[in-house]
Amino acid sequence: PKELKDNLDFFMKIANSMTHFSWDTGGAFMSLASENILNNENFAKAIIQNCEKFNTFLQHFSEEVCNNKEIVLSAVEKDGSELKNASESLKKDREVVVAALKNSGTAVEYANKLFFSDIEIARIAVTNSGIALQYFTQKIKKDKDIVRMAVSNNPYSLEFAEKDLLSNKDFILSLPSTIFGGNGSNFSCFSFLDDNLKKDRDIVIKAIAKDCKLYED
Repeated sequence: PKELKDNLDFFMKIANSMTHFSWDTGGAFMSLASENILNNENFAKAIIQNCEKFNTFLQHFSEEVCNNKEIVLSAVEKDGSELKNASESLKKDREVVVAALKNSGTAVEYANKLFFSDIEIARIAVTNSGIALQYFTQKIKKDKDIVRMAVSNNPYSLEFAEKDLLSNKDFILSLPSTIFGGNGSNFSCFSFLDDNLKKDRDIVIKAIAKDCKLYED
């Protein structure tokens, strides 16, 4: 009803009773709110405090709310991908970005590009989500320690390593054997390797030991 669109008490009661915010539930609810409600910081804080999980949350609020560091920080601590909806200035804020990455490493996609060459940010991101490696600069992608951390978290992240590393036999052999599949996995990173390594006896033996189907190929 129109008379409820600007009724803060009504929306606060709903917010205080919510436990999960999604497009189907929260999104429909937010579409009923007036601009004044969507500019209310206490309303935003109530949703963050009461919802254990949420997504596509901040996008419903005003620019002022999305530029409130306290609110955005609380949001990304629960859902790192909310960094996408933060203001441009907060996407440059190291504290906010780190909080987002500790929840979801791939949230680095939404951070300011200045972080794409930051080794410490890369370390946090790939430790949480190996495939976050894809968003960083070539310099980061050829850092052996960073790539090793990424692969330890998710073997498939080897795909995003710099080409020189994919042709480095000693480096590839130093990685966890999980890059070659096995343990119920139907996927091997063997195809990501440089063509010369695919013919290398030591590499092939290690790969087949984890996935005998490679022998058939």
